[in-house]
Amino acid sequence: MKKRWIVILGIMLVVVGGYLTYSKLFVSSKYVGIWNSESSGKTIEIFRDGTVFYYQKGKSSDKEIVYTAEEGKLSDGHIIMKDRFDSQGCLDTYSAVEEIPKDDFLPISIVYDMEFQGTEACTIMNAERRNTDQRVAFVKSSNKVKKEKLGEKREASDYQITVFFDEDISEQKLAELKNEIEKMNGVVSVTYISPEKAWENFQETYYKEGEVLVDGFKDDNPLANSGNFQVVYKVKYREALLKNIEALEGIRKINS
Repeated sequence: MKKRWIVILGIMLVVVGGYLTYSKLFVSSKYVGIWNSESSGKTIEIFRDGTVFYYQKGKSSDKEIVYTAEEGKLSDGHIIMKDRFDSQGCLDTYSAVEEIPKDDFLPISIVYDMEFQGTEACTIMNAERRNTDQRVAFVKSSNKVKKEKLGEKREASDYQITVFFDEDISEQKLAELKNEIEKMNGVVSVTYISPEKAWENFQETYYKEGEVLVDGFKDDNPLANSGNFQVVYKVKYREALLKNIEALEGIRKINS
């Protein structure tokens, strides 16, 4: 009889232990799903393992792409974000957060308070700005979410910045600057765009059917001082790269 109770007790401990482990590994079903905010245009996806995507999409060439995305974890009713993707300057586009390469995310530290209104609505607010930020309202649009690890296998995207140099800079100095930038960590390529090419590109972009306006300039180049370097790089090197380029003698401005 005693042995029987010991066995039963052992089974109960295993069941309870398994339940506690399961509850730690997976979040409550009330959180899981896709939440949309009409006011901000943003979406939250919460998965069973507690992973959270917080992102905004928009149209580009008739295709819906991810503009910004944050990734983090749900913990005790708070969303703790640790990584962020920004499409500004990115030469690649992605239609889902899962597609974005892992190395395109940069570290952040943001905590959002999450508050429920019933089971199908919630609000979030940046915990550090409780006194200034308004809560953003979300409504659950789906209880089902599926996470795929597509981005982990992809190579980091190429990003691009435009580097302008001083007026009347010598060709020798241009060559030196190009060589120095090419040697910097994270740089994929450096392409020189002459003032003539810059004006030609501008016309193709903004004066496709405006030949009359272009003719008004005749032999004058309004972008005579707009020669530049198109620098392609990997975003995880961005902060150090910008500082290093700005420190070079002869650099006038960087558009990122």
